[in-house]
Amino acid sequence: MPVETPGWIAERLVTAAGAADLVGRQFPRLRGATVEPLTEGWDNTVHLVEGRWVFRFPRRAVALAGVEREIAVLPRLAARLPLPVPVPEFVGTPSTTYPWPFWGARLLPGRELPETALPDARREPAARSVGAFLRALHDPDQVVAVGGELPVDPMRRGDPGWRAPRARVIVDRLARRGLGQPHRVLRQFLDDAERLSPSTDPPVVVHGDLHVRHLLVDDAGRATGVTTGVTCVSVTPRWIYPWPTPVSPVLLARPSSRSTVRCPGTVK
Repeated sequence: MPVETPGWIAERLVTAAGAADLVGRQFPRLRGATVEPLTEGWDNTVHLVEGRWVFRFPRRAVALAGVEREIAVLPRLAARLPLPVPVPEFVGTPSTTYPWPFWGARLLPGRELPETALPDARREPAARSVGAFLRALHDPDQVVAVGGELPVDPMRRGDPGWRAPRARVIVDRLARRGLGQPHRVLRQFLDDAERLSPSTDPPVVVHGDLHVRHLLVDDAGRATGVTTGVTCVSVTPRWIYPWPTPVSPVLLARPSSRSTVRCPGTVK
């Protein structure tokens, strides 16, 4: 049986030393600055430079289009949102050392929500802030402001009839590996999804990869920022952020009467 290569395996991995070299070569003011690993995800390796600049280096070629969209769109989108998002201030260009673009933004304050272990009652301020953030992001006017540079659903996330069978394959694979049996609710969810058709309504801008690690909060549970996800999607409101999270009552709410969406992209 052939061994599958996990989708998260990096094609190019930038170490802290490599990041220091790349940043120092392209941005002289940061030459010699401290560099420490911050986090990594499927699409980016992230390093903290000088204790205040977050540099993100693509790990996989599939993420490059999203990186380019982030560089182009996030500076314009940030001013239109009620919570801070990363804004590229240092934009690295491809070189012989590293053939892909990369960028750096100011470190946003706060900690990822799961790290805080806040009880539900103390998460309510963050939930309200997320609701306001999503309402602003999904405003149809955002399409006029930034939507022209965003693709509509390049990964077909807004086509449940296409996505559900693929999700079922992954769920069944996990079950065969002894990692648990899918709950009947999940089975029913996928069955229902498979019968749905993609929407043909006008698009709105969405986050595209929002989950609890992308929400930053302070010790009091107040939202301090949102990191962003590289995927740009087009989905109906009932398919925006459908998975249960600690702030799922907000994330499951219908953001607008529009039913297809675009997304600008960023981290993880």
